[in-house]
Amino acid sequence: MASAAPVERGSKTRVLLVDDHAPTRDHVAHMLERHFTVVGSVPDADSLITQWRVAEPDVVVLDISLSNDTGFAAMTRARLQGCKAAVVFLSVHEAPELVRAAWMAGGLGYVTKRDLNSELVPAIKAALRGEWYVSSSIQMH
Repeated sequence: MASAAPVERGSKTRVLLVDDHAPTRDHVAHMLERHFTVVGSVPDADSLITQWRVAEPDVVVLDISLSNDTGFAAMTRARLQGCKAAVVFLSVHEAPELVRAAWMAGGLGYVTKRDLNSELVPAIKAALRGEWYVSSSIQMH
């Protein structure tokens, strides 16, 4: 199970957002800024690989479908290079097998884009505690 980087008492959790759809990325960043410090908002897997070192996020919110890679593969690459941030995957897809793939890729959360307004913040908080979180719209079997 992945573990989150420790957060100093009194400081806001640092979140790096990765999504190739600019309007979604902007919406999510704006929404998260009320609760966390958004330390980066990038469009692709290559940017994730370079930005996590600079941004030092506690959590990475990562779309599973990126223009140049899958979020799963991107996170695997980041982990191999030393990224210890907790991961919450974000997706339009609601298939239980993708949730299992997210866990295999080291994710602690899986939030559908239709649930992001109500469930992304709780998913990030759960990931920081080392707990798994799955959108309520997904029926796991």
